[in-house]
Amino acid sequence: CIQKSEAIRLWADYLRMAKDMTYRLDNKNTKFPQSLKKEHDRATFAYRVVQNEMNQKRFKEQAEENIKYEYSFDKLFVKVPRTPEEIIEEGTNQKHCVASYVNRVREGDTVVAFIRYKELPNDSYFTIEIKDDVVVQVKGYTNSAPTDKKLLEFLDKFAKAKNLKLRYH
Repeated sequence: CIQKSEAIRLWADYLRMAKDMTYRLDNKNTKFPQSLKKEHDRATFAYRVVQNEMNQKRFKEQAEENIKYEYSFDKLFVKVPRTPEEIIEEGTNQKHCVASYVNRVREGDTVVAFIRYKELPNDSYFTIEIKDDVVVQVKGYTNSAPTDKKLLEFLDKFAKAKNLKLRYH
């Protein structure tokens, strides 16, 4: 019921996913399923589940590496997110685009961390991005820039303690 070119595309896609998920491709029924569309859809679902698990694991491993950026001084502290959901929630709370950084954080291309008040540890205050030992962004609600003297002092102390350069915009 589908065009030959579509069937070939589906089959190639199905075989790629099956190989990635270590299906036994030496089995004739696996290699040539009776209902290509149905098996492709099943493989797609299974593949997404496996990919999601791998992404979660990779994010967790990267978060463990990023813990070295946690810091506390006076009334503020820096917290590293442990899950992608924390970054997404930060973006929602702060009304900025940090949620789009999840993949870059997972791959270790950049570090996202949150500045919080100790008395309000779950409330978003400022979000920072660190790339190659440089603080490249410090953003508050709706991408506001840090202007509070205490926050600026905190950022200086944080950078010195963690041997980072401050070059944020």
